[in-house]
Amino acid sequence: MVMAAVLLSPTLTYRLGVDQASFAYIGDQLLAGRWPYLGTWESDYPGMMFLQAAEILLFGKSIAMFRLFDLLFQLANVYLIYRIAGRLGGAAGALLAVAVSCLIYQGYGPWNTAQREGFAMLFVLIGYWWYLTRERRPAVRTALVIGVGFGIAAMFKPTFLALAGFYLPLGLRWSRESLRNAVVAAAGFAVPVAVVIALYAVLGGLRELYEATIAYQSIYAVQLRGDSPWWAFWWSKLRQMGATTWLITLAYVPYLFFGRALRERRMVYLGYLGALLGIFVQGTFAGYHYLPGLALGAILIGTAFSITARALLDRLPSFRHRRGTEMAVAILLVVAAIPFYVRADRVQRLVSLSFLGPPVPGEFRVGTVFDFTEDYELAAFLRARTAPDDRIQVWAYAPLVYYLAERRAASRFYMTHPLVLRPPGGELSSMQHEWRREFLRDMRRNRPAFVAVAQHDDWWWSPRGLTSEQLLGDFPEWRSFIEDHYELELAVGRFLVYAPTGGAWNRDRDGDSAVQESQ
Repeated sequence: MVMAAVLLSPTLTYRLGVDQASFAYIGDQLLAGRWPYLGTWESDYPGMMFLQAAEILLFGKSIAMFRLFDLLFQLANVYLIYRIAGRLGGAAGALLAVAVSCLIYQGYGPWNTAQREGFAMLFVLIGYWWYLTRERRPAVRTALVIGVGFGIAAMFKPTFLALAGFYLPLGLRWSRESLRNAVVAAAGFAVPVAVVIALYAVLGGLRELYEATIAYQSIYAVQLRGDSPWWAFWWSKLRQMGATTWLITLAYVPYLFFGRALRERRMVYLGYLGALLGIFVQGTFAGYHYLPGLALGAILIGTAFSITARALLDRLPSFRHRRGTEMAVAILLVVAAIPFYVRADRVQRLVSLSFLGPPVPGEFRVGTVFDFTEDYELAAFLRARTAPDDRIQVWAYAPLVYYLAERRAASRFYMTHPLVLRPPGGELSSMQHEWRREFLRDMRRNRPAFVAVAQHDDWWWSPRGLTSEQLLGDFPEWRSFIEDHYELELAVGRFLVYAPTGGAWNRDRDGDSAVQESQ
């Protein structure tokens, strides 16, 4: 575990990207009593939102502590990777599996780490480990933990259900006991799902939950596919699968037919294929989509190494140091791999602790869609110019600004895309038109102290490739509201910052109305 912590330590220097900031903002709002979907809109499932609320409650809002929280989670993941790989292969292969997982994970950088996949995978691995050690406890308890684990993981992302491929071989040997265990596992899976549904039924938010996580997803899926025939779309996605995934998939096939723990290794392989199916179904092939496959692929690599090393060393019957040699080779491979995966600039930031201070220009930039330093500077400006109970509104996909400024959005729609996304050549749905009306009501009622509009951002989901600034023309009522009540004050990086015309907004005691005070 010490080796794993050292290999993962560069992640402590990473800042927050858009996805992490979105869940952090929602988690922070949740702690203030504003429930996801009701107080903050999000199309993803709620698992990560509740987890981030717990992280902020325990560790605070520091980005460094957020990254420490992720590191601790990944240490729990690699502990289970080590135990599973050790049980199926051996200690040397387990060490190699841990190193592969840690080196590749930290090499993914700030955008693809601390994502939903990296957190949810822990609950799946716990179930795998409990199955492999099922002789230690009653079968019903093992089945329940497996089911609950998948239920929790599905509350992060439903595609985790594909990892249940691990358990497919169990369906080949049906008995009364196996049927009972399957029912128990299904009941365990239903528990987290039922808790979420019951919670939102009590809150009166079932409609908002449905609209965001189900109805909107159909719009998103059509926009993602475009107007290509379904077969052309899926073929193009198949060609985008990473070369390493295909290499592991094909290279491991011979290991399915010899060696110890054969059935269990086949189960891990099926779980790995399930992880690839999850990537394929999502269709965008973001780096973090590969994290479940990384965990299981590392186990496959570790077991393949142990089996191969043992087969080669067994050809030397007079050699007495097989185990030590196997471990030494694994360590040498790890040491040789470090320079290829660990970047010197990240080590320098870790050693100097510079990541604890303000960012430097261009420190974390992703094309024209995101620049951490710009978001940081805009947040600093807004925090200095507003009171804690003031509202702000950023017309972009920039949740980091709210989180760093510690200011609440003037609407639950703190991001742009639910109000503008549509199928290619299509129109907004009636649901989105209602959302626009709600958004405008929020703006009139809450009167943001500042409005920031992003220029030159080119998110892939934007209709016709329009920037956030250009999308004001797609929402003329919102553009007119800004023109009638605000004036351009300054630019912060890509952001145009608008202040109320002639003065600041004063709110009454209830915060439900606003009047303009002339300077």
